[in-house]
Amino acid sequence: MIVTRLSGGLGNQMFQYALALRMADRLQTDLKLDLSFFHTPPPQDVTPREYELKVWGIDVASASTEEINSFINRPRRSFWNKITGNQGDKTWYKEKRFSFDAEVLKLSGDLYLDGYWQSEKYFKDVEPAIREAYRLKSNPDEVNIQLGKAMQDCESVAVHIRRVDYLKTPEILAFHGVLEAAYYQEALRRLQEKYKDLHLFVFSDEPNWVKDHLKFDLPTTMVDHNRGKNSYLDLWLMSRCKHQVMANSSFSWWGAWLNTNPSKIVIGPAQWFSDKGLDTTDLTPPEWIRL
Repeated sequence: MIVTRLSGGLGNQMFQYALALRMADRLQTDLKLDLSFFHTPPPQDVTPREYELKVWGIDVASASTEEINSFINRPRRSFWNKITGNQGDKTWYKEKRFSFDAEVLKLSGDLYLDGYWQSEKYFKDVEPAIREAYRLKSNPDEVNIQLGKAMQDCESVAVHIRRVDYLKTPEILAFHGVLEAAYYQEALRRLQEKYKDLHLFVFSDEPNWVKDHLKFDLPTTMVDHNRGKNSYLDLWLMSRCKHQVMANSSFSWWGAWLNTNPSKIVIGPAQWFSDKGLDTTDLTPPEWIRL
């Protein structure tokens, strides 16, 4: 059995599920989800979230308290500690570092996976299965369908600006940081060196900041109609664009990764976190551009 601890927003949950799906496939065993993060008040420097994988039609059983405790045999609060435990042939594996950890792919037996696993290297060898898992299982509303078609009919660029939750507390800001206007201006300059007829589709949780600080000398469509439980449709729309300028966000990472355009250009920030001690070398595929 594979149990994966889900946490964070949709993008993080997609990384966590992708590795677990890959491991369950390799070991030919059941996959279950530990959803306790969403039922326990998180620390101050962690944004409260909801379980969101159901937007992809994913229907996987939740692990029971007894099943979880069979791996860790510790109070639930210990999930916030960095511990790796082993109970016989049951292994609780805590992510050791942010960079790719090849050791997790060698594990066998019953596994409890606790980490973020933010690299395609954890699931690249089962890419078709991951893409199928994150395919919309039902059609979106007509507004999003027509917008997706428009993105396919032009030299579209998804531009993602994420600010609100990163500015929520000093602790969150100190960890994540926010990208300034200069990053987006340089990214678009790079794209314009190759493509002259770009159309920007801008996604942001703070559209007023975008209007005040980013002046785009290109045809631009602000995408701001998908809110609340429909926010996942922004990720889907990002993937419909031909190119991406990402934020330092797993949400736009997946929008870029799910883009099937063989000639896509994806640009992301070189400094993904404010904490320069985190090695993010493995975060993006080698063909993506980091600025």
